[in-house]
Amino acid sequence: DEQLEDLCLFQKRCSRGLFQGFQPELTLDDLRSRTSTSSMSRGFLFHSVWSYLLGCFRLLSLSYGGSGVEHIQELLVDSGHAFLQAVRGIMARPFFFGAALFSDAAVFITDLAHAEPTCLGLFIDSGICHGFLSAVVRGLPPTSEVFNVVPGLIVAFCLSERGLQEVHSRKVLEPYLLGLVSPFCSRSIPKESYAPLSNSLDELVRHVPSLRSEMHSAVSSCLTKAFAFACGKASESSRRP
Repeated sequence: DEQLEDLCLFQKRCSRGLFQGFQPELTLDDLRSRTSTSSMSRGFLFHSVWSYLLGCFRLLSLSYGGSGVEHIQELLVDSGHAFLQAVRGIMARPFFFGAALFSDAAVFITDLAHAEPTCLGLFIDSGICHGFLSAVVRGLPPTSEVFNVVPGLIVAFCLSERGLQEVHSRKVLEPYLLGLVSPFCSRSIPKESYAPLSNSLDELVRHVPSLRSEMHSAVSSCLTKAFAFACGKASESSRRP
């Protein structure tokens, strides 16, 4: 997963550090670089494939009423776990599959987990939870559609004791916040998107109170790293001719 994601970033002429917050190795030229948010949204799939997969998840999201959940459970089991592995790939490789497909898959998992919590065992056993958390730690595409769905999906996985333990072990909140407030991401995400994001994070610690202390530590660490990064780059800029 990581090698494929690195290859995607190389093709876009991007450094992974751009999406991981205030990395000391970032240069002033890196901070001025830009990439197309539309290309981040679609990833590296052919448009026809991307549109088809996007439509599939949106159709599945309409099936939660009545007996729809039962049919989705049958799909998860009767496909021989092929469907689950496909979802795992999307969640673990957001730069390859694109931000839009990643966010739609995340909404599908979140809604299904709340509608039928017994599905969480399948999501964890198939590696979806692990792949998602790994993607957050490595850095996410800088779009509001991606960052908006992460807190809700963390809450969904925490409905399961196994999911909660995995979330605690991966310490994803700090890399998530660092990516969110990084200079590159802050240029790509509209300002009006930050209020809903703030509400989502409030909901996260309200529904999963055991993450409150980790959230406080993550915020403190982000502020410390941002201050050190800004001071370092200001000094670097002043030494330039």
